[in-house]
Amino acid sequence: MFGFGKAKHEAWTGVVTRKGQGTNVDEDGERTIYHTLDVTRDDNGKNKHFVVGHGQVSPELYNSLSEGDKVTKPADTKQLQKA
Repeated sequence: MFGFGKAKHEAWTGVVTRKGQGTNVDEDGERTIYHTLDVTRDDNGKNKHFVVGHGQVSPELYNSLSEGDKVTKPADTKQLQKA
């Protein structure tokens, strides 16, 4: 077993360290802008990188957060929440 499902069951808290933006360019030259969120976990100091809209960080949550805000990831879910 590799433990791929472990992260979903784990609860943790952290601090937003960076709100950012990236760009992808496809083979047709079409640009797509996406938003990112970096969070440093309180328990182990590891940095987690999230892409907004890919299941863990909703656009609404992203817009409500600022750098330095606390977030939580409750057990048995993948969704972050503002603390």
